[in-house]
Amino acid sequence: MSTLRAWTLALCLLFAAGLASAQETYTFSGTSPSGGAFEGSLRVVPVSPTEKRIVATRVFANGTTDEVEGPAAISGSNLIVSTGLLAVGGSTNFTVQFESPTQVALRGTQWGLARGTKTTVWNSEQALAQPSTLAQLEARFAKVELNSFVGAEGKRVAYARLRADNPRGAIVFSVGRTESATKYAELIWDLRGMGYSFYLLEHRGQGRSERLLGDQRHHVERYEYWVDDLEQFLTEVVRPDNPPKLYGWGHSMGGGILARHLEVYPGTFDAAVLSAPMIGLQLTWWEKVAVRFQILIGKKKKYAKGKGDYDPSANTFATNQTTSSQARFDFKTARWNADASLWLGGPTYGWVRQANRMSGALKRHAKKITTPTLLFQAQDEAFVKLKDQEKFAKKAPQVTLEAYPGARHELLLESDAIRDQALTRALDWFAQH
Repeated sequence: MSTLRAWTLALCLLFAAGLASAQETYTFSGTSPSGGAFEGSLRVVPVSPTEKRIVATRVFANGTTDEVEGPAAISGSNLIVSTGLLAVGGSTNFTVQFESPTQVALRGTQWGLARGTKTTVWNSEQALAQPSTLAQLEARFAKVELNSFVGAEGKRVAYARLRADNPRGAIVFSVGRTESATKYAELIWDLRGMGYSFYLLEHRGQGRSERLLGDQRHHVERYEYWVDDLEQFLTEVVRPDNPPKLYGWGHSMGGGILARHLEVYPGTFDAAVLSAPMIGLQLTWWEKVAVRFQILIGKKKKYAKGKGDYDPSANTFATNQTTSSQARFDFKTARWNADASLWLGGPTYGWVRQANRMSGALKRHAKKITTPTLLFQAQDEAFVKLKDQEKFAKKAPQVTLEAYPGARHELLLESDAIRDQALTRALDWFAQH
């Protein structure tokens, strides 16, 4: 390899490695040509060393929102935006002027005038409590396609999809137990403008998927169905969109499912991130024996000991073991409580048994993983075994374990200091691959 080629490759890798953190985000306020006041945010994302992409979202006093997203031509220290549609005035063009390292102005005949200040790259806990931010998140989430397919046993399995224009790749998100796309509205918002199409699978029996027992009991007959559903999702929904790159991201139960898919279908993903993956529940050997006994005496579909239907009044921040961020706990809980169709109770004995079976398979076959994979370990963990994650990572040469001190189970709902680090690391990992 020539010296010039080597330096070029090194620069490209350096740029890719910092792509997530290199983006800039601004909050602004302004007035439209008709005199309407608005607030909003501007995201500037470097697509390559010579190209940038912007997303500008506005919220008017009457609650109307609009968004412009597209490429921006670099003109000196300014960006010229000449694409996008506004909900309040058709097509638009405007100039983004960087007046200082932290100040920006947006000017356009149809856009109006706005001035903004540089803020954190990712959404903050403080912003999450502001009506303007919530309106922008909801406007983005309203663009998400909610659909389903028929999986094994003829069960309807739900998914969410948000396509990007000319995507650089696709992120396939495998959610944790009880979860749905609704919980990840903030993540979907944070990914705006980064060029990724986003696909999210709501596993059988939860979220918007068909309930397997007709009520809130969380059950599965065979853990292999989880993996089969993920592969069917890829085959029927994701691959037909022809993404140039395919990235897997899984949390908790969904992280275990994704990890097992990496073992069964090696080479499917270009890179993967496992966030607090379920590779061993926090159960003693005696509790595992007790689960099998309950199944033997015909209680496979009964709630596991101490579990029952979801009780909104019992779901409080003070008793939660998933996050130390009250702002994000309140955000996810309010969204979930508002839609009783999403509510899910505890697992059945059958579910627990299948989770244990999958955990065993994961540790036995870890070396089959060929995909470059990050494993985020939440060290203040209350649900899955850290030692089992460590054993799994040691057996899988392609898996790199990274510990997050002080983090509880849900890293993507944690305090800013933890969440920002994990989010940046994951997206930089994808950019490198």
